[in-house]
Order: sequence, then structure tokens, then C-alpha cells
Amino acid sequence: MSQEMNDPASWRVMYDSANPSAIPNGALMVAGYVYPSRYAAAWLGPEGFARFPDRPHVHITVAGREPNAELASVVDVESGAFTPRQARAFIRERGFFRPGSATVYVDESNLASVLRACSGLDYWIWLAWWLGAEPSLAAVQSIQDELAPYKTVRLAAWQHSTTPGYDISSVIDPRWHSK
Repeated sequence: MSQEMNDPASWRVMYDSANPSAIPNGALMVAGYVYPSRYAAAWLGPEGFARFPDRPHVHITVAGREPNAELASVVDVESGAFTPRQARAFIRERGFFRPGSATVYVDESNLASVLRACSGLDYWIWLAWWLGAEPSLAAVQSIQDELAPYKTVRLAAWQHSTTPGYDISSVIDPRWHSK
């Protein structure tokens, strides 16, 4: 684990929501939805990404027959969204568009399925595991150890808390969506 990843004080806080107006104005990093998601119109309007002009934006695809790897860097793998097999296709397509930028959002119960389905590909993991607080260094190291055999899979962020209006993630790797 890099020095920055060992220092929770250097982790960035990212907010995501189906309702972008619920995200605090001071958010330094935001994640939202692109078409064909039913939430895309809100995110692409004045209350969405436009509210955060100088902050990193993370674009998520959650709906459609196939995920759009040009509009989004994150494919959502959970019930009602995409499957691990579709994530594999997304990672490959995203790799042609922007190499090394594909991210799979997945909860801890589906992580092993994604790792198997996407074996051999280069991508990031945004892990959803609601602890109610920022993960400990030991928890991060445990996930890093689980990812280690896959060599080209990196832990980007950990979604750990939810509120009535938005979710909160710790962005653990400083290289992920750094601009």
C-alpha cells in the first residue's frame, strides 16, 4: 500500500446521490449518473455536476441494455443494475476509450463474482460496504490482500456510510479521479 493510502488524513471524501441537490455545497468530490439512468437529467442540470465546477466528477452508469463506457467511468454492479459479465465488457470497452480508467462499483457480497468475471483486466474497484464510518487501515489492507492475486485490480474508494440524502465514500487511492 502506498504511503498516501496508509494515511487516512489524505483520503478524499466523495458524495454520491440520486438527488444531486442533497449533496452538501462544500463537497470536494462528487459522483453522479449519466444516461440512460433515470437520475441523469438531475445530474446533468444546474443542480448536478454544474454545482461543483472545479471538483472531480465521477460518472456512473446504472441502467440500459449495455453500460456506456464513453459517458461513464464507473459501472454499477448490483441488483437492478449490471452483472459481473457486463462489467467485463464495460472494462474492455472503457479500456479502448480511456485506458486504465474503468471502475466497477460493487458491494462486498458480489466482489468475488466480479473478480472472477473480470480476471485479467485492468480496472479499479469502488467497494460498497456500509460500515457507518470510514474503514480502518486494517480493513483496507484486508481488501488490498484480497485484490493482490489479480495484480491489475486496484481499490479506488470505499462507500461506507449512507444518509437519507446521499452516500459517503473514502477515496483511498490518490491516483483515482485525481483531476
